[in-house]
Amino acid sequence: MREVTWNSHALTVRVYGASGTTTVLEGMSKLTADTRFDRLQFIVVDFLDAEWSDTCFDGILDDLAAILIGSSYSNPNIRAAIVTNDPHIQRFVATLAERVGDAPPKLQLF
Repeated sequence: MREVTWNSHALTVRVYGASGTTTVLEGMSKLTADTRFDRLQFIVVDFLDAEWSDTCFDGILDDLAAILIGSSYSNPNIRAAIVTNDPHIQRFVATLAERVGDAPPKLQLF
């Protein structure tokens, strides 16, 4: 499940309950396709209340990196804060940041 809140310059996504890689991939695909995405400066993704149904994110790394790199062409100035205490998600975000390289959004773990 996820709760999405759009503000003028920020997007907050709270992922909670049973979730999995499909939730992440479909969610980012929909959010980056939204016309409001182009005006954002920040994205905050809160995974603190998520219960993961799977912890193998390798299957979506390339697809998610492609979505993020593609979205950087419409919004090159965006930053993303990922809030989690789950070591699987922390490793996933670190690996994703390596694959995305210098393309926005800049991913920061908290």
